[in-house]
Amino acid sequence: MPTAHIDLFPKISKLFEQRAFQKPSHISAPESEGLFNHLYFVTLPSTPAGFTCNEFFVRLSHPSHPFVKTRNEVGWLQYFHQHAPPSFNKRIPKLLFFSDTTNELGHEYTVIERLPGETLCDIWEDIEPSTLVAAVVDVVQEIRSLTSKLPQRWFGGFTPEFKPGPYVECTTYSLSHIKQHWSTYPDETYETLNLTTPFNSLAEYWKARISRDIRIIEKHKHCEELRTKYLEKLKALPDIPESIHNARPFLAHRDLVLGNLLWDRKIQKITGILDWEFAGMYPLSDWNPGNTLWTTKQQKKKDGKVTQGILFSLLDKELKARGLDDTDQMFRKGTMEYQYARVVNLSYWVVRKHLEQEELEEDGRVGVWLQEFYDHTNALCTEF
Repeated sequence: MPTAHIDLFPKISKLFEQRAFQKPSHISAPESEGLFNHLYFVTLPSTPAGFTCNEFFVRLSHPSHPFVKTRNEVGWLQYFHQHAPPSFNKRIPKLLFFSDTTNELGHEYTVIERLPGETLCDIWEDIEPSTLVAAVVDVVQEIRSLTSKLPQRWFGGFTPEFKPGPYVECTTYSLSHIKQHWSTYPDETYETLNLTTPFNSLAEYWKARISRDIRIIEKHKHCEELRTKYLEKLKALPDIPESIHNARPFLAHRDLVLGNLLWDRKIQKITGILDWEFAGMYPLSDWNPGNTLWTTKQQKKKDGKVTQGILFSLLDKELKARGLDDTDQMFRKGTMEYQYARVVNLSYWVVRKHLEQEELEEDGRVGVWLQEFYDHTNALCTEF
């Protein structure tokens, strides 16, 4: 176990004494850690009031997205336990306490109860694929149905005050990215480089994305080659279609990887839905960023009877069979809405890869993205 993990044990023990009024009887940490969190296991002498067990996880957030990631998850967890059906809430971890500052442990953190079940990333090969996929699609359907229970509609994340908050997603520039690529621009911060507010419409969000790309191209030296033809195309885009102003948001988890789902072998059901840090209100076409049923753990069985590819294929079929796929007629291929969506998404990645000076070879991915970007912007400026 890393020494840094052990060194935090006394602080974690003291934190529980102060916040939960109990001194832990046991603290441990796994050998490995997640992409976004350090994890600790804590056992208390007795079960706190309002909880069903005395075992908790302490998750220390990596310093990538200050405040917003922690606050987003806390907001959703607390809202569900006050407003969602009990049948859903029993699979959502209850929050004991949290901090969106680094004052106590040097990290932001959440403390959540341990739910029953095994992590799916460890056992998915032992489960009948169609049973597993059907259970995950049940979760997708339940989460989407909760949209109607929210007090208002917006595009973005959430806060512990049950108010709309900013998105936490892959298009957010992390602190590590800013430290590495913006060190010669001291006036640029996490707040200036990211979209730190919710949006009333998808059109407002797209406008903000495009405006940010334009500002970065005009400012950062690594984007100099984008300041002619590329920048001209961005600035010449026609008005965003009126239909985009009326697009509807839906609640989505956005991180339904196998490691975030718990499974009960006996009842063949999902018993836990974890890690709501990236959840938010998205257009139907963006509910799944491509990671649903994904895992980083190497496959144990080599017989090929159950593979990730099989799960992905079954997922597509099950979603389509239930009418839950992301086929939004507004964004069908060839429409103005589709072209605009592709421009917004491609532009972020083209700009980011220039900032990071990655994959810029002539036959690299950026070259492919640039060609598609020009195809779509030309169509938008001439056909619509």
